[in-house]
Amino acid sequence: MNTYWKKAVCLAVSLTLAVSGLAGCGGGEKKSEEKGRDKETAMGRYLETEMPLPEGTERILALGKLEDGSLELFGESGEGGKRVLWQSKDQGVSWEEISCPDIMKLENSEYLDRAVISPKGDLAALGVANGEEKYALFYGGAGESGQKVPVELPEAEGGNENGISDMKFAPDGRMLIRDYAGNVHTIDPSSGQILQTYKGSGEKIWMFEVLDDKLLAVTETQVQLLDLESGDPLDKDEVLEEQIFNGEGSKDNSSAGFNFMVFLQGKEENTLFLCGRDGIYRHIAGGTVIEQVVNGELTSLGNPSLELLQMITLEDGSFMVSCAIGIDYQLLKYTYSPDTPAMPEKELKVYSLEDNSDIRQAISVYQKEHTDVYVNLEVGITGEDGATVPDALRTLNTDIMAGEGPDLLFLDGMPITSYIEKGLLADISDIAAEAGGADGLFEKVANAFAKDGKTYGIPLGFRIPLFQGDEETAKAVGNLSSLAERVKSLREDNPEIESILSPADAWGLLETLYRLDCADWQKEDGTLKEETVTEFLRQVKAIYDTGIPREEDTSNSGIFDFGAGGTGGFLSMRIDYMSLLMKKALASVGWMGSVSEYSSVISAQKDLEGGVYKNIEKDGKNVFLPYLTAGVSSKSEDKELAADFLKALLQEEIQSSITGAFPVNKKGFEGTLKNPYGEEGGAELAVSGEGSDDMFTMSLLWPDEEQLEELRQMLEAADTPSLTDETIWNVVKEQGEKYLEGSQELEEAVNNIMQKVNLYLAE
Repeated sequence: MNTYWKKAVCLAVSLTLAVSGLAGCGGGEKKSEEKGRDKETAMGRYLETEMPLPEGTERILALGKLEDGSLELFGESGEGGKRVLWQSKDQGVSWEEISCPDIMKLENSEYLDRAVISPKGDLAALGVANGEEKYALFYGGAGESGQKVPVELPEAEGGNENGISDMKFAPDGRMLIRDYAGNVHTIDPSSGQILQTYKGSGEKIWMFEVLDDKLLAVTETQVQLLDLESGDPLDKDEVLEEQIFNGEGSKDNSSAGFNFMVFLQGKEENTLFLCGRDGIYRHIAGGTVIEQVVNGELTSLGNPSLELLQMITLEDGSFMVSCAIGIDYQLLKYTYSPDTPAMPEKELKVYSLEDNSDIRQAISVYQKEHTDVYVNLEVGITGEDGATVPDALRTLNTDIMAGEGPDLLFLDGMPITSYIEKGLLADISDIAAEAGGADGLFEKVANAFAKDGKTYGIPLGFRIPLFQGDEETAKAVGNLSSLAERVKSLREDNPEIESILSPADAWGLLETLYRLDCADWQKEDGTLKEETVTEFLRQVKAIYDTGIPREEDTSNSGIFDFGAGGTGGFLSMRIDYMSLLMKKALASVGWMGSVSEYSSVISAQKDLEGGVYKNIEKDGKNVFLPYLTAGVSSKSEDKELAADFLKALLQEEIQSSITGAFPVNKKGFEGTLKNPYGEEGGAELAVSGEGSDDMFTMSLLWPDEEQLEELRQMLEAADTPSLTDETIWNVVKEQGEKYLEGSQELEEAVNNIMQKVNLYLAE
């Protein structure tokens, strides 16, 4: 397991470079459009079924369909990473182990990244042989021992080392590979001899597929169809190009071994199928239309955490897709049901101020289990129309009062207290009680928005404030005045270091400390306490002034982003342990929201002499940052359906997959504790300091049981929600930055904050 993690991290870097050109080519995020309902319901829809994986299989390397119609699956087991080749003669209902080429077994190949199976049953894989570092191509014919294939590739541009990044089998069994330079070659898999090279328009080919007698080549700017025999370009297919570049499947996939979109040759001549986040589409090459046959919004294909491997058709016309959702590999089957409405008969309207991958993942999971419900997500700020938070909220409030608003709201960034006082949120106490009784909730977080014995909103997750640094500063961090005095003292003793406290920039410091301090800023009528705002800005300014002015660093040296997703701006507020390790700062404050972040903190801790980390208690309160606080609209005409969706949001299945924060469901939290690194640790990260010789490595370690229990106690202690109204924060940020950077005085900044916030609250 440890070997796999290390190799996967290395290859992910190279593949990120390979697909980065495509990531910017897609169109803007597609908004969910209002789905009309015909008076006469249209019938017929593909329904999704999760098929059983072969026994013990935890990772799928390849899925293929053979000439006789049987299926083969090449996978790794959880027990020691054993690799097994499986065959199914009943279309994936059951599997039996068959002979696997010896070269593919763990004792001969340390790590395999991806593999493909030919219609004749030949197997090819890309990976690392035991005792070697470079990636190589492995090939084994049906019933053979197999071999590592030596391929002499042309030199890459600029003299860079070339290598193989992908491979496919053509329907006739010939093998094609793509190299780092973006060229596609046909090779002899037995000898490695290059038989033909396809260059198309001359642009680098980022992705390719073999479709009957054609080569589909996707470059940074276009989609090309080439004759497989001659290599000559065929007529341009503008409809296909539009779908590939503007569909949801063209974004956000740079993971080792996966594809941002997969293709399949249809039975009819010139017919192909393509599968991405939008769903599965049918297209006749050169045709003027493309038909969606499986709606991604109604299936797991629309899940933001889904990553595609391969797609095949079964004998009955169904589709089978191999993929991973999070860390779980799956086989998804799509079978046409003529008696199922084309669109679900029920519609649940959901609102979020900003788009969020955790919301979309939850919707995908819910719709998979409730095929009669369409969850229509409306996003208030899309970035396409210039709308601000107040603009979006005014539109939302108008819709609610007109009876056209959402059924369920994600209240992050909204004035929750005001919504409760105005009676816009329904009492959901029974849902909280049911969820708490089933799995257990972090009760203080779950009850954060309770009033007079009624609950009006439940955070699906939460983040907690954390300090890392020296022990004396740790004692002062819970009080801004004490922290400022301590930081000033440290600066006097350490005149050369870049920063005493990280974050040191105006925005980052303001937001990190604001989220911690603002929990008690409001009076009972919702207005701000002027003296509290004044004191906050004064102390943050004192801390900010201890920093050494420097030019902005755009190199991203030392920055690593593991497991990001659904967190919005929270990523910029994490503990900056890298600055501590590189001795660019003495201490750091941040917000922690996952066990993987905690893992990074404790991994860094072993290299920080005399350092400590601790949950920050702010003036006796354990503040937390609510994440995805869900509430049911009191104006909803379908509160029962909204309540059912909220119940699902609080259950273990969805809770254990939340990436933006710790789950509020305790069983969901326990589901996030699986060690991905192995006993020896995870990826070794190389961190460089100021000098060329100032470099060291850090191995990521998973928390032991004692450390996990320490984390549980931190989460149990969380009792006071941070102020979630994004409009107030935006005013504080705007005026606070001006004050910290010296363009206005403290009194002016406070006056502007009070006036603008009071005007907003009066609307």
